[in-house]
Amino acid sequence: MTIANKNKELASENNLIIDGNVTLSVSELGLVQALNLENLNPGSSSTKVLSFTVPSNLTEEKPYKVEIVTQGFDQWPVEYRLSVFSFFVNITRRLNDVVIENAAVNYSPAQCVSTVQLDINVTNRGKATFNNVNVSVTQSALGL
Repeated sequence: MTIANKNKELASENNLIIDGNVTLSVSELGLVQALNLENLNPGSSSTKVLSFTVPSNLTEEKPYKVEIVTQGFDQWPVEYRLSVFSFFVNITRRLNDVVIENAAVNYSPAQCVSTVQLDINVTNRGKATFNNVNVSVTQSALGL
């Protein structure tokens, strides 16, 4: 997103945007990202990246409303161009999306009969139902 001060006059206290705010929000997902721009002179612009990560536990497929609010202030503080933009992002899940969310290995010091315990959390985030999920564990140093 690029924010521009399109005033063509020379910089003065009357046309300098000293404080600009940009907020991106997806209220249904509880996501908010804000950034601040300072001292935007006439004819200048500033480009910033706003992004968000879709929560991994999202279960409902649908269009989600994304809202971007921009506003700027001068030193008095006069508000310049409060703008609200909105669009929809259609979030879908893949048919097959099984993931290992975390794994932990607990073992005693190496011995000939050492016991190793592997705890994993396998989550199906996809659309399809699976009756069985196979997990393979290898140990390259021992060729196992």
